[in-house]
Amino acid sequence: MDDVTLRLGSCPEYNCPSNYVKCRTTDACFPKPAVCDRTVHCADEYDEENCTCTRTEFRCDSGRCLPLSQQCDGTPQCMDRSDEDERCDALATVSCTFEHQFMCGYEFVQHTAYKWGVNSGPTPSATTGPINDHTFKNRTGRYLYAEAGLGSRGDNASVVSPLFNTTSDQSLRFYYHIYSEDPLLAQAGVLLVSIILNTTGENVTSWQSDPLDLNKEQWRLACLDLPRNTSLKVVFTSLRTEVGITGTSVNGVDIAIDDVQLTNYSCQVTCNPTTEFQCNSGQCVPKSYRCDRESDCRDGSDEVGC
Repeated sequence: MDDVTLRLGSCPEYNCPSNYVKCRTTDACFPKPAVCDRTVHCADEYDEENCTCTRTEFRCDSGRCLPLSQQCDGTPQCMDRSDEDERCDALATVSCTFEHQFMCGYEFVQHTAYKWGVNSGPTPSATTGPINDHTFKNRTGRYLYAEAGLGSRGDNASVVSPLFNTTSDQSLRFYYHIYSEDPLLAQAGVLLVSIILNTTGENVTSWQSDPLDLNKEQWRLACLDLPRNTSLKVVFTSLRTEVGITGTSVNGVDIAIDDVQLTNYSCQVTCNPTTEFQCNSGQCVPKSYRCDRESDCRDGSDEVGC
């Protein structure tokens, strides 16, 4: 900065050079060909107003065009926030495959560097995590997971569902993935599923994973019965509580969820008799795990009477 001069009166009007256009509220100029070029040059987005959008774009109320993938992705891109307005409410549902960027209205809650995110294909950690999603069973489908390489032992992070109302005899089915190839790992972290009652704010833990259950690289089905005729949210919380053999230091374990589904029946009748075996505890496992000389049911009932 140089040659600062104080003069009486208001500043003279600022004029842009030829072939440039002045922004509406600031003394900034942009080239005329930059109008509606999908790049914001003015702080007030004046250069992107009243544009003609294509079929693959979302039109902000101001007339700015965005990729459709940025509508309802949880981050406002339109200055008027119209890409995240009430039109996104219809996408909020507890049943979710997480394929849409809006994630059905689920929200991430973190307290440290340890956090949940969306992923496709293998996770960055070499010895842990899914290689495919559960919905499509390929490397393009999306799922949610907490990255083991973030944060420290003792950290926790959560995924919170949108608010919904239950009727009678409803349950929540979901698939989870907790797996590690680390030979020094004795105990994995834990996935807790709790219910927050809308009337009281009470948080009740309803289900948790077995920290010793690390034997198979697979998606596992879990189910919890929901209270009747209640307004609530469901919270998935990952805990970094991993333990090494004889106290050795170990890396964390990726924890993932996919295909959350609200059903109109209790957990005791959720197994598909064609493809699943129902453990005595009510847990469902694939039929191929019956009598495979490995206990997949927490109560070991899939290996009884073989």
